[in-house]
Amino acid sequence: MQEFPTYGNGFRMLSIFQTLIGILRLRASPADLPTSQPLLAAIFVLHAALQVVLALQFLPVRDSLPVEALVSGAFSLLWLRFVLQLFGRPERFLQTATAAFGVSCLIAPLSVPLAATVIPKSGVAVQLSPLLALVIAVGFYVVYVNARILREAIERSTTQCLLIFLAGDLLAGLIVFGLFGDGAVPAGAAARG
Repeated sequence: MQEFPTYGNGFRMLSIFQTLIGILRLRASPADLPTSQPLLAAIFVLHAALQVVLALQFLPVRDSLPVEALVSGAFSLLWLRFVLQLFGRPERFLQTATAAFGVSCLIAPLSVPLAATVIPKSGVAVQLSPLLALVIAVGFYVVYVNARILREAIERSTTQCLLIFLAGDLLAGLIVFGLFGDGAVPAGAAARG
């Protein structure tokens, strides 16, 4: 049997991948992930690179795209740090952020191309279709998974966590739009549907 590479604290990469799949399937918790700064850094870099590659492939190309992905991701990290500090759970930051960015890495290869198929051309109205309904359903599911990650971290109601997550996503979008102007979409938002 082939051995999989280990990462920090003896965790196997396969185990981390399986845990992230479990979180996406609502069967695991961020607490099941290792508390590891190198793991979070690796997943953050993977997340940013994946956002840029997928956006370049499926969305309108902009020169500022790599910087937009970094700004959006950095704000998301700061938002998570702020929320966990606010609710007295700063020790859960590494696992929570690893879960959020890891789940985004798993869902982005599906959500970005799917969303790109229903983005209307300039001046054309959005066409209602089963594909649009699927994009909306995936978007709602991803928001719910992220709210559940927050719920596990701060031990508040799902409704509160949904609102906190959406507030962070909205702020990230406003910051990226404010810095990069018209046509800018935070890379994280594209991955989340």
